[in-house]
Amino acid sequence: MSVGRVGRTFLLASVLAGVSVAVLGWADRRVAAFPSPAPPGIAMPGAPFSDGAPLYHRHCAACHGPTGDAEGRLASGPLRPRSFRREPFRYVTTDNGIADERDVLRVVCMGIPSAGMPPSRFLLSDTECAALARYVREIRRLGVLEALAREAKEGGEAIEAGEAEQIAREAVMPGESVPVPPDAPVAPDPQRGAALFAQHCATCHGARGDGRGESPVLADPLGRPVPPRNLARDPFRGGERDEDLFRRVRCGIPGTAMSAFGPVVFSDDDVWCVIDHVRSLRREASCR
Repeated sequence: MSVGRVGRTFLLASVLAGVSVAVLGWADRRVAAFPSPAPPGIAMPGAPFSDGAPLYHRHCAACHGPTGDAEGRLASGPLRPRSFRREPFRYVTTDNGIADERDVLRVVCMGIPSAGMPPSRFLLSDTECAALARYVREIRRLGVLEALAREAKEGGEAIEAGEAEQIAREAVMPGESVPVPPDAPVAPDPQRGAALFAQHCATCHGARGDGRGESPVLADPLGRPVPPRNLARDPFRGGERDEDLFRRVRCGIPGTAMSAFGPVVFSDDDVWCVIDHVRSLRREASCR
């Protein structure tokens, strides 16, 4: 018996929302230390050897864990690594909030130094970085399969492998890349930026951008608190360039309370005005 249409829709919605999304780590069959058990209830197809597997276990597993569960031997401490098993990729450039290969590749290459993640571009070749990014995305896809199997089991239904594969493909399929206008306005309206920030951003980030807004601190998919970024002083983990900030506003940060502000809410000029205001808050903070 397969999952009905309503159940299938619920499962896909749950995965896309980051609810109980888990992932199986997989590796080259020749690496005995990293077996690839299939999720219960689903016959996993044989995964071909990936050049990214040994790179992952050599350079990433100590923090992110051999299976991508964020339980590596160096994972303790305040800066917890991302769990590829249960968390979405945060720094995305797509209109549906699902990372494409370029999004993952950029984080692999550039790292997130303020979060304790070093860049790989100084250690690995471009080809190796690309293989590593593809491997991490594959971990994510396999995790969706694991989540589907678990939720189907909890719901007392069976799910066929082919149907699960289709749902998993849809759940990790990136949308269209969000375009960035070629140039910011020559003179963004500071009053407009301040008003938009006060209306849409200050509740979380605070009137001065110091992260001390009135909203309660929410949690990530693992239940860990995710306080709002101190925009006045903290590094921008998704990138400092204008285009990076434009996409953070447009695409949001999946897995956090930072929602996407599409064209219905902010025009392109509105986004630039907000970015200009945030940069002004940083300038003010640097003088205090």
